[in-house]
Amino acid sequence: QETGSSITLAASDLMMEVVYSIEVRATNAYNISTVFSHSLYRKEDPVPSLVPTGTGVYRPSDVVILDAIGDFSTCSGTAYYSPCPPQQYLSSGACVSCGTVTESQAYDQICRFGGPQLLYRWFFEFPQNQSRMYINANSDLMLKDLMPSTMPYTYVVEAYSSDYPAAMAESKFEFFVRQSDLIAMIDGGNRTVSQTADVIISAMGSYDPDDVQTILTYEWSCVMMSRPCRTTSGDLLSLTPSATVTIQTGMLSVGDVLTLKVSVASMDGRVGSAMTSLVVADSPVDMLYPGRIPGRHEQNVGTGRVPSGVSLLFTSQPEDLLPITWDVEGGNRTRRMMNYETNFPLDTNGNLFKIASDVLTTGLSFNISVSTLDGVAGGWYTTMLDNKPNAGKCVVTPPEGWALITKFTLSCAGFDDDDAIAHFSFSVGGTNKTMISATADPQVSVYLPAGETAISVQVTDKFGSVTLVELSPVFAQNLVGDVESAALDLLDNCARLGDLTLTQSAVYAVSMSQPTVAVATKMSEVLASVVQRSAISQFDALPLLQSLNGVVASATDPFTMSALEDLVSVVQAISTPEVLGMAQLDYSATVLAFTISQTLLADAEAQSQFIDTDSEAVEFGDAVDLLVETALKGFLAETGLSASGEAFLFEGQSNNNPVTGIAAVKRLSELASSPVSFAVAGITNDIAVTFPDGIAHVPELIDPDTESLVDVQVSYSASLPTNMRNIGGAKILSGALAIDLSGSSLPAPESNLMFDGEVLLTIPVDGNLLSSVSDQLQMFNGNSLQCVYWSGDQQPSPACPSAWCSDGCRVESVQQDLDSQGELVPLKGMVTCACTHLTTFAVNYGVSPIRFSAISPRQGDVFQVESGNLVSFTMSFENDLGGSANITNRSISPAYESFEEPTFEGGVFSWSPRSPGDYTLEYWLYLGDTVAEKRTITVRVLFCEHFLSSGQTLHGVAEGLGIAWQTLFTINPQIQSPDMIMAEAKARTWMCNSTMCELDGEKSGARIRIGRTVSIGPLQDLLQVAQSFGASFTQLARHNNRRLQSFDALSPNVFDLHHRLNASGVEVSYGGEQMCFVSNFAEGCYFAPAT
Repeated sequence: QETGSSITLAASDLMMEVVYSIEVRATNAYNISTVFSHSLYRKEDPVPSLVPTGTGVYRPSDVVILDAIGDFSTCSGTAYYSPCPPQQYLSSGACVSCGTVTESQAYDQICRFGGPQLLYRWFFEFPQNQSRMYINANSDLMLKDLMPSTMPYTYVVEAYSSDYPAAMAESKFEFFVRQSDLIAMIDGGNRTVSQTADVIISAMGSYDPDDVQTILTYEWSCVMMSRPCRTTSGDLLSLTPSATVTIQTGMLSVGDVLTLKVSVASMDGRVGSAMTSLVVADSPVDMLYPGRIPGRHEQNVGTGRVPSGVSLLFTSQPEDLLPITWDVEGGNRTRRMMNYETNFPLDTNGNLFKIASDVLTTGLSFNISVSTLDGVAGGWYTTMLDNKPNAGKCVVTPPEGWALITKFTLSCAGFDDDDAIAHFSFSVGGTNKTMISATADPQVSVYLPAGETAISVQVTDKFGSVTLVELSPVFAQNLVGDVESAALDLLDNCARLGDLTLTQSAVYAVSMSQPTVAVATKMSEVLASVVQRSAISQFDALPLLQSLNGVVASATDPFTMSALEDLVSVVQAISTPEVLGMAQLDYSATVLAFTISQTLLADAEAQSQFIDTDSEAVEFGDAVDLLVETALKGFLAETGLSASGEAFLFEGQSNNNPVTGIAAVKRLSELASSPVSFAVAGITNDIAVTFPDGIAHVPELIDPDTESLVDVQVSYSASLPTNMRNIGGAKILSGALAIDLSGSSLPAPESNLMFDGEVLLTIPVDGNLLSSVSDQLQMFNGNSLQCVYWSGDQQPSPACPSAWCSDGCRVESVQQDLDSQGELVPLKGMVTCACTHLTTFAVNYGVSPIRFSAISPRQGDVFQVESGNLVSFTMSFENDLGGSANITNRSISPAYESFEEPTFEGGVFSWSPRSPGDYTLEYWLYLGDTVAEKRTITVRVLFCEHFLSSGQTLHGVAEGLGIAWQTLFTINPQIQSPDMIMAEAKARTWMCNSTMCELDGEKSGARIRIGRTVSIGPLQDLLQVAQSFGASFTQLARHNNRRLQSFDALSPNVFDLHHRLNASGVEVSYGGEQMCFVSNFAEGCYFAPAT
């Protein structure tokens, strides 16, 4: 019996695993009581330990990551796995009881504990009353957009056992959020100005790093030789307090050297300043403004310092002032002392100038100057390379241990840097390093594989300058026992602890130990579990990408569906603009993303029979597409690529499935005039994307601050798993072509970007993917192919019968492949799609929900007609979508002459052409105001010509005309040999006469002359002209249809050779009419009759 509001029990007084019941009676002054009871028992589980990591001061623009590293023991850093049974450790090859372990024998390295999962709870603590608000249950906490405050932010984390929550450790984080200093920038830097022109100085580029919308005030000052600047009249130089100041012509003297300073301030009292020097010249000077293009993720832009260890990119304005030359002076280097090609990859005479990394010495100032070759115009940019972190060291303990068992600690200390250390990146491995962790914490724990492992640390300050520390290799002894069991035990322990760094190191160690299928599956399960319980930032992107690659590369067999789902969940976690898009990936890391995507697709193909729902197929498609898209975007944000004009081609391959992509930075104005094209090894050389003029006017992409630079991301995955090809009854005959554009200043591509006009996409198709022979035979018939895009929509509709949709896309053209001999390649071809938006595209076998009907001529059909005869056909449509639809005859080109003008009424086209040539007819099928499909048809009009089809000979044609074949050969100088005539491409051809057109099959051939066309003079007589050419009257009538005047309707084949009737019915001469004369006379035998 005890009294009081609390009671203390000694644990030693309680028996192990026995349940005790404690009862407390609370009685008030009126002798009214309430009884409470509580049960407790003593367990062997130790109280968890908790180590918090984080810094004390952040900026509003920072991403704050608070990390809690927990363990099951009050002894920090306990590892629970060894080849021995529980509570035993390995000593001299024998298992010894842990009860005999002394502190010096490092219990945390050799004894294991089979226990529950370690869980976490995060709370925000209010400063007024210390009350708490629950946030989440991750092992770490990521905070964004925190407001500056004079009071510290306080967060509390609890670590507890899943079996026994009362065994709990608690830790508090306190930190401040301070506002950043303002960044003042003067456009153009130091330069020479002219006395005879206004001098305009602008500080419009100044900004608040915490909020670009902050309103700034400007104050200018000027000194010359340590004294205030004066004008030529002796007055003090007055500068207006605005973002831009103008010094009028004639106010400065030749030879003056002015130092101008601008001070910017915000309403909350923060300030920033920048300076520039002006040299006054005595002649008109064209201004050249050099400036640096910073990396998109670079901090502290405009402070006059740049990060060391990265390439530097400069540009000059105006761009059209060429030729120019660049130079580097200052510090201990000049351009002339450097290796030209290596250190200046973009040359020194263009608008863009690039200095390779590690060329300039840190801590020293440099002038980057640019001038015209005649020296009249010029300017310079002064900068200082930031110092790297220094004076510190990194160690690993213990220096050796057991593979998959020993927990090694990597720790760094003593690094000094004026800018403060931003993070430590710990990597393992030799040439191809694997990053285990990038964190603000200078200490991490890792597991290692058997053998000697190289370890390195990149120490990065807030300017992005990097110091690389190479540690002595660490040796881990190989296990003599069951490696698979040790690997599974290790992974289980990582899953229970939920520590992301520890898990990533375990995945690396296990993946290097030739894991079995069971172990590879376990790796995917554990990685997914820990990622779901962690707050993922951009610093985790590369380590997780390499962990994913370690898992997929180590698997000797395709993953199971369960493992695939785990891996896809990890892909989804990192494939966000905030994580992978901000990770500053290099080329090899981007290729890694391609390789992972292809492995996942290949394994999904192997497991297609287990994917029962369309939603699972959509999840795979979306995840892989997003991984590649964000990886390319992240790569484009890498320092030095912006606006450099470079395009990067990526080629990855997994399970013989090629995936290819291209990443480039372009100006909007360049996109429509320069198609993006690339090849896929073993597939095609003809993939191309052509953007319309309207792309230059898309509001989402227009950014005056970056001169409308856009990131172009195009990727092609040649192979898709069956579950994606056949989702919802689709029959995809191509790979997937993904296209994304985004403003260079945006973290993510705009989804389903819309614009005026259509983007043209050329995609290879393969009919071997069709299982039905009848489908294969119909593949190129003109109505059996659809251009579709991936929507992931689960609700079927006529336009979206599956996750592949067709609205907004149409087939522009279909071309079957030709081999080296010019013969058609069965089932292989290229389809050009025209679409009104950007996403992921493919070609489907099937009919569109709104389409031209089967009786309509196909795309590319040719109607062959002699001048004066009739071209007639029907264009109709089928509409499964409902709503108003119609067909319009958009155009006939080029210009033409007619006997009867073309008409298109009731879906029937009719035309009697006069002038010879090939004419393109374009028909548009509309659904409402939207173009659903376009179809192009050719009309081949012959006059005094014959189309020599494949199989015909000059001798046969001449015999039919009643002339010698030598005549045809003579009047067709384009024919080099009568035995070999170059033919036009084969096309489905219709033959037209005076009343109708009939399909005549696939034809190729060449147009040849059969006589001479003569313009009849006003005084010439047809009889005289025909006789002079040796032409018969029968041939004259046969080859001049509707050009000869019949006497009357009763005698259509009796012609008047002297007169014809004009439109008013008045007899006139044949003067001006073109006539065809066919005879045996060769070209040189013709003579001109008198006119």
